[in-house]
Amino acid sequence: MYTPCMALDFPLEMSPQVAFPIEMGSCTFLMPHASIRYIREDGYHKKAAIAMAIPGIVVILIVAFVVKPLPLDVLKWVVFIVLLYTSCVMLSPGLIPKELSMDWEEK
Repeated sequence: MYTPCMALDFPLEMSPQVAFPIEMGSCTFLMPHASIRYIREDGYHKKAAIAMAIPGIVVILIVAFVVKPLPLDVLKWVVFIVLLYTSCVMLSPGLIPKELSMDWEEK
């Protein structure tokens, strides 16, 4: 959520100091409502959720002490690289011809 929001904020010439609270607020209000259905229907893998949550604590410390003091120009390029990488990963399955890709049902 943060990278797409930053990608929208930069062309609008918003300061990252102003954009960050907007990102945090949108996730704060979005995530509880979006996750209720998955929790009720037991539609998520509990071990995987814990495996991602625990390293998240370490990542918060890295962000607090490494990313926060970065100059804004460097932060913009980091966000751009993350956005570019994510876009390529999400677009690549759609660009592969159907005869070369394997559906989950075939596995």
